[in-house]
Amino acid sequence: MKNILNNKWFNWVLAIVWMVFIFYLSSVSKFPVEFQDPWASCVSYGAHVFLYLVLTFLLIRALNFAGLPLKKAVAFAFLIAIIYGATDEFHQSFVPYRSMSLSDWLVDGASALVIVYLYNYFCKLKMLK
Repeated sequence: MKNILNNKWFNWVLAIVWMVFIFYLSSVSKFPVEFQDPWASCVSYGAHVFLYLVLTFLLIRALNFAGLPLKKAVAFAFLIAIIYGATDEFHQSFVPYRSMSLSDWLVDGASALVIVYLYNYFCKLKMLK
């Protein structure tokens, strides 16, 4: 029996479900817990970092298992993540009490870039062994 984690369809489902989860979070007008400044910014940016680290990782897996070589999968995953981050911020501009934020989008892109760096770093380590 094949391992389900190595199934290309399963990896795509994980990535798409994660994107839907991000979209859902972007649709929430007000969260049940209110944080006071400066914690509000820390929690918000921390959430963006976590969400886009995971999204980029899942996209790399999905693209790689779909047949793209790893370097191309990493590059395309990064592009998809930053484009999705931009559309997510645009979507927030239509949600009451939410707004589009360039700084949030930059954090999303930086998070995706961290995963790109880590993939490249660990691939080089693997080649040296």
